[in-house]
Amino acid sequence: MLCWSDYAGCQDFSQSSCALKGLGSVTPPGVTGKDSLKVLILLFTILYLWFFECLPQHRELFTCLPVAIALFTRLIELGVNSSYTRPMIYEHDNTAGFLKATLELKSKLNARYSLRAFAKKIGLSPGGLSQIMNGKKNLSVERAHAIGLALELDPQETEYFLSLVQLESAKAPSLKLQYLEKVKLLNPKLEGSKDMKQTLLTLDHFKLISDWYGLAIIELVTIVEGDWTATSIAKKMGLSKIEVENTLTRLTNLELIEQTADGHFVRIAGAVMIHASVPNEAIRNYYTGVHQRSLESLTTQTVAEKVIGAQVFAFDPAQIDEVRELADQFLNQLNELAKKGKNRTQVYQAITNIFKLTN
Repeated sequence: MLCWSDYAGCQDFSQSSCALKGLGSVTPPGVTGKDSLKVLILLFTILYLWFFECLPQHRELFTCLPVAIALFTRLIELGVNSSYTRPMIYEHDNTAGFLKATLELKSKLNARYSLRAFAKKIGLSPGGLSQIMNGKKNLSVERAHAIGLALELDPQETEYFLSLVQLESAKAPSLKLQYLEKVKLLNPKLEGSKDMKQTLLTLDHFKLISDWYGLAIIELVTIVEGDWTATSIAKKMGLSKIEVENTLTRLTNLELIEQTADGHFVRIAGAVMIHASVPNEAIRNYYTGVHQRSLESLTTQTVAEKVIGAQVFAFDPAQIDEVRELADQFLNQLNELAKKGKNRTQVYQAITNIFKLTN
């Protein structure tokens, strides 16, 4: 004879207190929280057992009634929360947080559920799972896909989970930025999280330095007189409108500029400092872009529009620090000269690039 009390660990329906206790710690069979369809199937199963199995056995309606009420209450809870056995993945911006929340929820549903049991379910060793949840180790894409299957994530949730794994594992800032854009597309609410804001600022800093025009736009909109909009800046600098819009957003996020009520931009920071933490990749990208513009100026600008010169020296390598100091002094003197200008209508780029010609 099959009754719900068998699932709850009771001998029969008359032990209602035991059945109620069981309902609090045992997930109803067949309900995984993936969708509400299973809840409905379970509901009809319960109704069938109650009317055609349990009632004929006990012959009394009120013997089964307390447990039936508890069953229906539990089913309502399940219907309201379709992610009953795992948290919503879109509430998390990192894989460790999602796995921790999943383990926590399963432990609440079953006090005997352990980290070892969870690790076994998702195909990891207990030690490996602990390292991942503590941020000491990253998941591989292959393992993440297997975890998605074990937790019954749907295709969209699986794609989001895999994208988080790729974001966390990426080393190159440019690759990390690519995965970040994908994660933001899959979960637009993500930018509000504290951890993701820090990631965004780090990558904003990288992009600012990496693109040659970031610093030039600061100089243009805060020094050169004009009614600057994304469209007018793009036209002035030969950029696309989207490049300018992204850069203005980046500069605002980094609190380097702000836009006043009348639409003008004001510089907040006196100078942009390039910290040692900025990846070399960003510095290389910046100078590559600057030198490309320099090469273009050879054919697109007249002698009257630019200053160009070159000199070859035979140097003692031990003097390189003195050379570096002189180059810094030269750039500082140019900056002071620029401040004295009364009609600053153009933005210029100065480069000091002293390098070896011999091996």
